[in-house]
Amino acid sequence: MQKYEGYESLILQCETLLDECEIDFVKKAKSLLKEQDFYADPDDFESAMSVAFRAIIGYGTSAKSVLDGLKTCLNKDEKLAKYILKNSILDFKKNFKEKEPRFENTLEAAISRFNDDFGLDEDIVIEKAEQEQIQTNTISFDGANTLVFGDIFWELKAAKESELWLLNLYKGVPIKNKAKITDIENEKLSLKTELIQLLAIKEEGSAFILKGENISSDIECRVLNFNFGAGMVMLEPFRRSTKTAALLRAHPRLQPSKLTPVSLLCDDKRIDAQLFDISRGGLGAICADGLRLQAGSKLKAIFNLEIAGALKQISLNLELVIALNYQGTMRYCCKIVDTAQPCMSDIFAYTDIRQKETLDELSKKAQDFL
Repeated sequence: MQKYEGYESLILQCETLLDECEIDFVKKAKSLLKEQDFYADPDDFESAMSVAFRAIIGYGTSAKSVLDGLKTCLNKDEKLAKYILKNSILDFKKNFKEKEPRFENTLEAAISRFNDDFGLDEDIVIEKAEQEQIQTNTISFDGANTLVFGDIFWELKAAKESELWLLNLYKGVPIKNKAKITDIENEKLSLKTELIQLLAIKEEGSAFILKGENISSDIECRVLNFNFGAGMVMLEPFRRSTKTAALLRAHPRLQPSKLTPVSLLCDDKRIDAQLFDISRGGLGAICADGLRLQAGSKLKAIFNLEIAGALKQISLNLELVIALNYQGTMRYCCKIVDTAQPCMSDIFAYTDIRQKETLDELSKKAQDFL
């Protein structure tokens, strides 16, 4: 994106204020996401909004890269991405103007340039988001019959005598077990379930009840306290969850068993990073200082994996989904472009091993409580 008039002055003289505004910008986006009753991976979403903020003030990221990054977090929902961006920008502009009116015109120029690159229309974006919000409490069947969601707590009371299903992620691996309601009053819910599920809930920080016979949508619950000895958790149901992370992932994103250096090659550029996670569909890599590559860039990843005691060299062709710059760390999220690559059998073998090791680790933790 082209620089705007006053760019240098804004960056140099308002550095501290802009850092504060970036924090507020991300917080506003998270509140908008919650209002829309939409789940996104918290780290990925915060990182994508941080990238967006820096693009607004002129740190070089293209509008397409910003939008692609947000859409990746939001299950390709472009309308929601634009709605959150637009309203976060409006909040940023208001806060900045109150604290530093001298640079109001400069910030207007920055925002105008950003909006032009996106082709955003404020009225259309807000109108579409409002229409979507009205629909968040409905489920449509074949576009005809519509079931209106009832009160969450009422549904849970109706389900008291039936079995519920809980689904969580433990270090990227889905953990799913049955649960039974033991008590429900004062808008607090007590459940009895398997110990490994409790540990997965503790790891993820929330409990996810899946929709079922008496539950019309997934429900995300805050954790109030655990009783691991009794296999109990007390929860506070607080929102519908239409995008449960464990259901959105085609393959578990597994953490490597040890620090694994990885070289990312793009044209004549080389990035030395560490493997963050790996799956049958792609990988993530992180480094302290990296290049700002565009979404869609073709990469080659070169690294070693230890499989059954043998070291296997992996050379993997990838496509960059998004490069996230957050709190001084660059994270590259990539997808595998060709599942017929020679190294794919090693990728499959390693991810199978890591999934089993992760589940064994969880089982061992559960044994420690017995």
